Amino acid sequence: MNADVVKALMESGHQITIVATDAHPLDFTKTHVFDTSVIHWTNQASVSNKAIMCDQLVYHIGDNYGFHVGAIKWISRMTGLTCLHDFYLGNLFYGNYAIDRNHQHYFNVVKQLYGEAIANDYFVPMSAIDRIERTFQSAPMTEWIASLSSGLITHSSWGLDRITKHFSGPTRVIPLSYLTPHIDIDSDLSVCDKIRILTVGHMNPNKRIDSIIEAISGSPHLKQHATLQLVGPISSDHSGKIKALADKLGVSISIHGSVDEDLLRRFFVDADISCCLRNPTLEAASASTIEAMQYGKAVIVLDHGFYKELPDDCVCKIPVDNEVTGLRNQLELLCKDQAYRKRLGEKARNYAIHTFRPEQYARNIIEMCAQVPKASICRDRVNQATQYYKTMLESWGAGNSVLSHQDVVNPMEFIQKASASSSLQLS
Repeated sequence: MNADVVKALMESGHQITIVATDAHPLDFTKTHVFDTSVIHWTNQASVSNKAIMCDQLVYHIGDNYGFHVGAIKWISRMTGLTCLHDFYLGNLFYGNYAIDRNHQHYFNVVKQLYGEAIANDYFVPMSAIDRIERTFQSAPMTEWIASLSSGLITHSSWGLDRITKHFSGPTRVIPLSYLTPHIDIDSDLSVCDKIRILTVGHMNPNKRIDSIIEAISGSPHLKQHATLQLVGPISSDHSGKIKALADKLGVSISIHGSVDEDLLRRFFVDADISCCLRNPTLEAASASTIEAMQYGKAVIVLDHGFYKELPDDCVCKIPVDNEVTGLRNQLELLCKDQAYRKRLGEKARNYAIHTFRPEQYARNIIEMCAQVPKASICRDRVNQATQYYKTMLESWGAGNSVLSHQDVVNPMEFIQKASASSSLQLS
């Protein structure tokens, strides 16, 4: 996503520097190609120098501490425009707490946002999945990131109202930039005598795999004519439980785990139906759903969050409170009616390839940058400048009496009013 947006920005004449914010040092053999400089967030001097000269900082933040740790470290020093990829950031927040271990500070953040009762229970050790279940409604921590931002971009509106109660800066909803690699969508790369139902992504409980299996098992037609394919990271324990449930209920299933990009494309091309279910829904947009739509597949979603905002004639929406029955009815309809599957897939593809465009995302970033006051990016650069001159004076032997003299204080106050210019994007 970032590679496509950066390319669009550069084609429009903007200068971009990429700051990689993942926990591990850069491995350029595993990154997307950027036709501009890429530096790691831990390179303090390089990031600071680029930031001092920039017109705007753009942070991309989602609920994965390993991917976004650098963004958290820098946004607390230098605010900027935040592209919010998830409407739940509890695991990001707790990951930061687990490293910093400044309990009182983090306790105060939760208390200020959600009250003392929630703060008292928040820091009990638990798994990431349990944390989501316990806090996604009561303490999503998106307000925490908003408080550090000068402007917000996100990819659907369902979680925005809660944030704007605490955030008065400019906000904008922009469709996620997502380009599916070109491939002949009419080619069938493998032979299968069953309707292929595909689910892609991390196979967490909120992917609703159990519900899909249960829906298929309740239909003699689906049990005979459909097979469920799971593609994406999955623990051996979860995989075993899913396989045992499918065997018990007589449902055809194949679990493939993580695959490379070429094989993933093949699964998408070969699929007849894509089940893109999330409950609870936490993301501002779903890349796997967009990808399935761009491949021209019949897509089934739950009718909430980002998915609710998709056009009704492009995807099949099932009610959250009647999940299994709704799934069974839609799967039967799609399995029995090939013409309907094709019409739905064509509408999905046409909508998706015209909506989730990098040039549109890039244009909106530039427009949003113009709405963010220049002063909002100066916090760290001002501190750097004043600290630089203070350190220099001290190295010359200046004491407190000199540092507090008006001949020193007045220039420092002038620095406080200064700002600088260029471009920076933190991913």
